[in-house]
Amino acid sequence: MAFFKKNPKKDEKKPKKVSAVKAEADTTPVVREPKAKSADFGRLVLGVLISPHVTEKATLSNSMNTYVFKVAKTANKLEVKKAIEGKYGVNVRRVNMLNTKPRQVRLGRTTGVVPGYKKAMVTLIHGEKIEGAV
Repeated sequence: MAFFKKNPKKDEKKPKKVSAVKAEADTTPVVREPKAKSADFGRLVLGVLISPHVTEKATLSNSMNTYVFKVAKTANKLEVKKAIEGKYGVNVRRVNMLNTKPRQVRLGRTTGVVPGYKKAMVTLIHGEKIEGAV
């Protein structure tokens, strides 16, 4: 039933044979060197963490092992987790992200905009603390 084949020339092509010498060379394990941590870490922290978010509510949450940071708009949970673990040397249990939208404010006739930002609420494993964050 050749009329069901969409491209008969494609079906006629045979796979190429791999020589025995090449097959033996492919079985050797590939050893990759680890990337330099210092350059990677510095770029990650500078690009992700902006500052600790210090408010009354954020300070109260420190007693429950939750710390709040302003982070880059493009940051995701994994990047924030790696940056916090690398910078402060703690183990992160959970990261929650929150986008605060920009809002308009008025003072008399003048209108302005309070810029939006992204913040990360980082929960640490029980018994660990961040001393220099807040």
